[in-house]
Amino acid sequence: MPDAVNPSSLEAGWLRPASGPDEDALENALHDMVCGLTGLPGQMVRPRWQPTPPKTPGPDQPWCAFGVINEGAPGGTAWHQGGATHVEIHERLVVMCSFYGPQARALARSLRDGLYVEQNRSMLRDLANLAFVEAGDIVPAPDLVNLRWIRRQDITITLTRGPKMDTDEGLTDIRDIDSVKACGLCGRSR
Repeated sequence: MPDAVNPSSLEAGWLRPASGPDEDALENALHDMVCGLTGLPGQMVRPRWQPTPPKTPGPDQPWCAFGVINEGAPGGTAWHQGGATHVEIHERLVVMCSFYGPQARALARSLRDGLYVEQNRSMLRDLANLAFVEAGDIVPAPDLVNLRWIRRQDITITLTRGPKMDTDEGLTDIRDIDSVKACGLCGRSR
């Protein structure tokens, strides 16, 4: 019996596109972007949400927490080609970077300003098929910890990504298009 969740197009049921970019690869690319543009050492740039968070650096240590806080898909398309249906979704990712410590504002500015340099944007494209769209405002957001204010500056970075060219990202198994009774794009009968 075929897989009920993801049968081939020769069977009735939902077709699931091939998985998109690996989330670990995205996290690694964002980590490398922050390290590369701010000069912070790798252990001082960390994902915002972790199953077992590491110890928070001291108040005089510069560091950054980052994470995707919004993921949208403002555009996409699908087409039949070579016995397969290709789905291409372009995602919009909003990444929050929180910088802590005495140089928090300077680090946020370094990240923002560095993203306008073409060579740095090229690194994002090469690492994870990401394109820089815009940087938001740098917003002071100090934290009160043990009756002591910790400097913190937040900035959002908006990026886009789509399926990598010449990969199976978004590919759906339509082996025999004539056997499909309705068009998967518009729902009309053939």
